[in-house]
Amino acid sequence: MAALLHVGALAHDSGISNGVFRSRDGGATWLQVDAESFAPGALALAVHPGDPHHLLLATDSGLLRSRNGGRDWEPDARDVLSGPAFAVVFDANGRDALASGAHALYRFDGERWRATHTPAGAAPARLMVAGGVAGRIHLAGWSGLHRSDDGGRSWARVGRELGDAPVTALIVSSQHPDELHALAGGRVWHSSDGARRWRVDDRAPLQAQALAVDAALPTRLWLVAGGRAHRQDDRAARWEPVGTPLPDPQAVVRGIDVDHDAMLVSTDRGVFRSSDAGTHWVLLSAELPNHSETTLLMRDPHATLYAGFSRLGVEQLKGASAPADAPMASSDIALLVGAYAGFAALLLGAGVLVRRATRQRAGDLHAESP
Repeated sequence: MAALLHVGALAHDSGISNGVFRSRDGGATWLQVDAESFAPGALALAVHPGDPHHLLLATDSGLLRSRNGGRDWEPDARDVLSGPAFAVVFDANGRDALASGAHALYRFDGERWRATHTPAGAAPARLMVAGGVAGRIHLAGWSGLHRSDDGGRSWARVGRELGDAPVTALIVSSQHPDELHALAGGRVWHSSDGARRWRVDDRAPLQAQALAVDAALPTRLWLVAGGRAHRQDDRAARWEPVGTPLPDPQAVVRGIDVDHDAMLVSTDRGVFRSSDAGTHWVLLSAELPNHSETTLLMRDPHATLYAGFSRLGVEQLKGASAPADAPMASSDIALLVGAYAGFAALLLGAGVLVRRATRQRAGDLHAESP
């Protein structure tokens, strides 16, 4: 698939409900980077750590790659991955990458994609995050949290304290790779040993829906709970409500991004923006879809913002995904072998009956001949 990148801001087509958009002015204006008549539903985006023009896009129909900032896209990993790609990440080394299909994980080693070890509950992945050092990847599966130190070749289960609560946000400190923050079961959690052990933040509001680090001040955390932004300026400080609640109380919050006074909150009904630290909010309906699920909101290391949308949410896609890309289980192989063996026996038996009937008919004809 190819996509054309237009110069300047685009007027939003109200019929567009899928795709990826970018902003380089803090979310004030947006540009669609896959402006085709049919754009796939965007589920996750990875930006190469050393090349901001090299992108991997997980979509509802597979994996796409762009090497020119989204001007052109081409399908990727088609020989191993079929169906939706739910999550994707570049390793910190810039060479390797990981992608999650509905039932298995795939690893790119700089040359080709291959199926890799997939722990139970790890696919489809909700999130995959580079760990700040080469080879370290954190994966939040549909259930459970996993860590790899060899680029996804092997995995270890971590974060037993989180229980079975789904991890919906996972942040690695840009200053300390062993410092992580997570959102699981609506509660905020912190780890200081590379995600192995976690402690809950009892001061954070309950039922939080989004979590982020301030782009301008890495020691400040943000969350959204009850439709309102809260911040924490020090790990020992209390969380303080900021600004006013979002104008749509029914919107389900998916993500938050803050840079100085510019705030973005993504929801299942579009993206809201405030330019005055949450005092006033505006639904960005002129250039972004406001009737689709906002599936991603992220900022790359070069301060470019990306927002992604899909008509079908991740939960719907997970339920509808056929196990086309799943490695065949041993029980399935046994059943398949048994079915082939039974079919072969049936054909053999039919052949024997045909031969007998043919011989009998030949004998009858011989007996009738004078």
